[in-house]
Amino acid sequence: MNISNGSNGANGSRDDHSLSHTSNSNGHSKNGSNNVNTNSETHEFDVRQVWGMLWRYKYTILTFTLITTCLFGFIAYNLDPVYKSEGSILISESKSYNSYRSNGVSTMLSNMYGIGRENRITDEIQILKSRSLSEKIAQELSGNPYMENGEKYPILWREYPENAESTSLDTVAQRIRKNSTFSHIEKSNLINIQYEGKSPLEAAKIVNLTMDVYIDFSSQQNRMSAHSAVQFLEEEQKRIQQNLKGAEQALRSFMNSENLVELDSQTNKLIGDIADLESNIQSIKVKLVSINSAIKEYSQRLNDLKPQLLKNYTEAILPKLDRFQYQLAELETNKMLMLSRNPNIDEEINPPAELRKINEDIARIQQKIRDTTEEFLAQNEEFSDTNLGSSGANIADNIAEIKNELIRLKVEQNQYRAQEEVLTEHLNEKRAFFEALPNNMIELARTKREVEINEQLYRTVSEQLAEMKLWEQTRFGLGRPIDAGFVPKKPEGNNQLLLLLVGVLMGGIFGIGYSCIREYTDPTISRMKQIQKFHLPVLGLIPNLKRTIQKTHGKKSKADFNGAELSTKFVTLFDSYSAESEAFRKLSNNIIYSTPQDGPEQKIVMTTSFSTDEGTSEVFANFAVSLAEMGNKVLAIDTDFRRPVLHEMLGRQRSPGILEVLTSEASLDEAIQETNIPRLDILFPGKEPSNPFFINRSNAFHKMIKGLRKRYNYILLKTAPMGLLSDATPLATLADGVMIVSRFEKTREDELEELIRNLQDINANILGVVLSSFDHKNSFDYFTGYSRSYQKAYQNYFSQKRETTTKSIADEQTLTI
Repeated sequence: MNISNGSNGANGSRDDHSLSHTSNSNGHSKNGSNNVNTNSETHEFDVRQVWGMLWRYKYTILTFTLITTCLFGFIAYNLDPVYKSEGSILISESKSYNSYRSNGVSTMLSNMYGIGRENRITDEIQILKSRSLSEKIAQELSGNPYMENGEKYPILWREYPENAESTSLDTVAQRIRKNSTFSHIEKSNLINIQYEGKSPLEAAKIVNLTMDVYIDFSSQQNRMSAHSAVQFLEEEQKRIQQNLKGAEQALRSFMNSENLVELDSQTNKLIGDIADLESNIQSIKVKLVSINSAIKEYSQRLNDLKPQLLKNYTEAILPKLDRFQYQLAELETNKMLMLSRNPNIDEEINPPAELRKINEDIARIQQKIRDTTEEFLAQNEEFSDTNLGSSGANIADNIAEIKNELIRLKVEQNQYRAQEEVLTEHLNEKRAFFEALPNNMIELARTKREVEINEQLYRTVSEQLAEMKLWEQTRFGLGRPIDAGFVPKKPEGNNQLLLLLVGVLMGGIFGIGYSCIREYTDPTISRMKQIQKFHLPVLGLIPNLKRTIQKTHGKKSKADFNGAELSTKFVTLFDSYSAESEAFRKLSNNIIYSTPQDGPEQKIVMTTSFSTDEGTSEVFANFAVSLAEMGNKVLAIDTDFRRPVLHEMLGRQRSPGILEVLTSEASLDEAIQETNIPRLDILFPGKEPSNPFFINRSNAFHKMIKGLRKRYNYILLKTAPMGLLSDATPLATLADGVMIVSRFEKTREDELEELIRNLQDINANILGVVLSSFDHKNSFDYFTGYSRSYQKAYQNYFSQKRETTTKSIADEQTLTI
């Protein structure tokens, strides 16, 4: 092979990426061993590729970001101002009437286990969030709908600020619940109340109104617990008062009729004991009324949350506590009777053995009650805190609190019932002894006993009624305002800024998402790896010629070169210093040096593509010029009989050409035309035949091409698109090598794969792929390899303004040779 040594020294070095697979090109021989393999590509995450993708679609991402930011900015600008006020309220621990007066087991359990200590914070927050409380607040606002400045509360508007008609109370209550926030301040019994509204006066008003309504609501709830006991005591007081009057009248009548004045001391003592027992029993009944009411309320609340826990309590602990409470009540009654007979013996240093024994038994029974209660709490702790679903820790806290209070009340209820039963037994014994007295003494004693019993009952009930009424009236709500709601001076401004930030973020996400979808679903070839995965070298990356043509010639399609009108697409002729010209010289070098010294010559090179408009004509023409510039004698043959372009680029006629030579209408020398480009000859297709396929496969045409091998260093064949037409198939087997042209971001990867497979099926020798109209800024390769470094290096090399030369390109080439 005749290879000139002209200007190859500067351009003969191979670019590492373009020829990274050149050594494999010889393996793509006509034996068909170069099978297409698209599965060898390893998909690895590369930060540079991601950054490259983002840079390619930077304007798309910026457009999405700008649009969403403007949209969210518009929304933020048109949002009504929001004012936030807040206050705090202290939740005090509530004690029931019986918890203040109780002693014994209930006090012991409260001190030992916290049973009865009401940590109401969680419950009270739920009350503050409740629908009933918000409805009461809505009613208060509706009753006085105007603010201090005379304007109507915005929350009452049907649609603020467009429609000032009053909306329904349900809607107002719903808005109150939506805009209110309640939170527990840690390590305290304080609840923070916040409200966000359209007016600063409204925000402060609803915070303060929430605290006021809550306190009233809590007060009513607390007073209801004593109401049933008060009613019972009032009825008992009236009944006992009437009994007392009747007993006194009966005593006077009997004493007058029997002339009896006084009873003996033993009878008086018996009557006193009976009166004490009757009074104690009555007092226990009053306490049981209040306890039963509280137990009913707590049992209902616990059953609503956890029905199984209440069942566990009833079946497990209640029978045991009943036995213990009965024993404890009997011991305490015996102790009470012993102290009533000997008032000061419990203060002695050495009390009687009988009293010490009673105290030891009481302590032992109390310990058993403690153990039983502790065991039940431990067994049900896991049950009460788990299996709550989505209710969360708040419900678990509620269950634990209600459970503890219910246990305390049940223990106290059992204690009083046991005491009532023991006292009733002693009372029956006293009454039996009383019935053994003489008849007139019995009647006098009975009458006097009725008076004393009714007097004592009347005093006891009157005292309890007075205490209960006082306790009922002094029951206030659990809450006490600490910080009142304030009137905010300015609206909350963070929401608008937050919306803008959300707009920027959403725009970036949408833009990047769209870019990723577009990039990874785009089937066109945009990077060299898509070509290299077919195990083919990338022979050249040819930039888009439009920019250089427009810069050099403007909108002209033809320009003068050595007296001939040539197409401005011959960039290697008109601007040899451009990056595009250098790309074609690299392509020529890659073709020349792709053949080992001991390998077969590649004198006949066919250029084809899958479809039209892939830049095949521009690549073919400039490739031929660059080979000729290197001192090679080149014959460029246009075999596209259907749509020839080369004659138009050179300003020539398409005839005479190949068809005229084959039909003997012209000789081969007449058909081959010299150009004003040194060492470059052209052979056009001639007239359009009826079937170009038969022309390309004819023995005469093949013989003609083979005969020209001795006259030229390179014979270049430009064919019709092989992916669309079969015209070029016979020439692929004739050529020493096939150069495929694919257009950047136009040729589909599956199209290239099909073209390669078709060439391999006929055992064509594929030299590699040329990527035309390549834009390094829109390719991943700009960030990952050759094109970035080459473009920067080439631009820097020619960054200084070079002197304009007046010599023609032909003179330069002659001087070089």
